[in-house]
Amino acid sequence: MKRLLYLAICLPLAWLTACDVHEFPDDFGTPSTMEVRIMADINFLTPFEDVHEITRAGAAGTENAAGPARLIVEAYTDNHPGGELYPSDIYGAEPCLRQVIPLDERAFCDDPVELTLELAPRAYLLLAWADYQDAETGDELHYTADRLHSVCFCGTYRGNAETKDAFAANKRIDLSRYRGQRNAVVEERITLDRPLARYEIITRDVAEFRRQRAAEARTGGDLSSYRVEVAYRGYLPSTYNAATDNPSDAVQGVAFNASLAEVTETSATLAFDYVFVNGTESAVTADIRIYDDGGELVSESTGIRIPYKRNVVTRIYGDFLTRSYNSGVGIDPDYDGEYDIYL
Repeated sequence: MKRLLYLAICLPLAWLTACDVHEFPDDFGTPSTMEVRIMADINFLTPFEDVHEITRAGAAGTENAAGPARLIVEAYTDNHPGGELYPSDIYGAEPCLRQVIPLDERAFCDDPVELTLELAPRAYLLLAWADYQDAETGDELHYTADRLHSVCFCGTYRGNAETKDAFAANKRIDLSRYRGQRNAVVEERITLDRPLARYEIITRDVAEFRRQRAAEARTGGDLSSYRVEVAYRGYLPSTYNAATDNPSDAVQGVAFNASLAEVTETSATLAFDYVFVNGTESAVTADIRIYDDGGELVSESTGIRIPYKRNVVTRIYGDFLTRSYNSGVGIDPDYDGEYDIYL
């Protein structure tokens, strides 16, 4: 889902000291710094663009998280306005300006968020990032975003977290033509997109699993206390670059634990995750193991290929409690508007 930032730029009687090179008024006292008012339209409750279901059997709900969030805006000097943007313009430089704005309830309504920046009238690359914060401490929750050209996971990797949702954008603007002007007003609009895909793994065989356990004179136990382990094979995108709007690094050996959720008489959600997407769509391979409330291995499915598409939810249905799927079982990577694979 797209998010919009509206930038209104005017020339007040203010001085800028955020950049290394100071701007001074001309001989007539005309100010040469610009006040940038940003109207940010951010609503974390907006749904994904689409949902692709594999096997169409029942549905697992997707609840949006609620909690404190933040909006980060950085401005880097653009030394080549109108030309190619060189990585050295930002990777080896400090931002001219960086502002972090707590969003709290403003992240969950349609009202825009307003913030004010001060920039000298020159060319810039603007980067923006919005994500959730820790509800208790206000610290970063899932992502370290000290620099928006290198946003990465923080701490122990966590899946099965609604609060991993995030949004980002970049835009080049040239304010140099307003140098020396007084009371000029300019509006810019920048669109924030979700740089992530989401997938959900849902088992449809809860009733059959309970019948099998009963036939073995065993209780199915409390399914909500079952543990699911998802272990990714190969590399998983781990770092996102808001300047290029693509992942910039990946790591191996990533895994997370989840608990069965949304347990009904027939189905349950095993796990879900948000993944950075390189381009518009990609895939990841995972091993899925389910353990009962006594720690006994219930089933193991290995080499499951999970496709995902940017800003789209992919739901995979299978009989994961009563069957085991092996390597080679996967999903056609060619996207044609539907994923139709029966696991």
